[in-house]
Amino acid sequence: MIIECELLGQYTKVFLDSRWSYDHFDPLAVMVKFEGQPAVWAFSLDLLMDAFTSPEEGLLHGSGDLLLEVGGDFTIIHLSNGGEAASVQFSTADIQLFLDRISIPSSDEVIASKLDEFLETL
Repeated sequence: MIIECELLGQYTKVFLDSRWSYDHFDPLAVMVKFEGQPAVWAFSLDLLMDAFTSPEEGLLHGSGDLLLEVGGDFTIIHLSNGGEAASVQFSTADIQLFLDRISIPSSDEVIASKLDEFLETL
């Protein structure tokens, strides 16, 4: 799914597209690729779900290279690679629509499935 976002902290407004995807073979991650950038970011699905189901708006969720700040209309994702950082603003409704469209297994289901796969190899 393509979601438009705004790169914050620039002198002029900079809008770019981001491609959000979910692969059932990697059920704990959401992949996000920004237009014109070679890197693909892997976001924890649990982190996204926790942030979007939190009863309080404006709290920072996450740590390290990815922080999420979910507000009423907008969600800000703060990204860092250790040397550079960027803050990107998305429509909260667009990210929620993406999350609603994917079939999300619980972490317990994923762990049970992976354990079954491992045990079959013994």
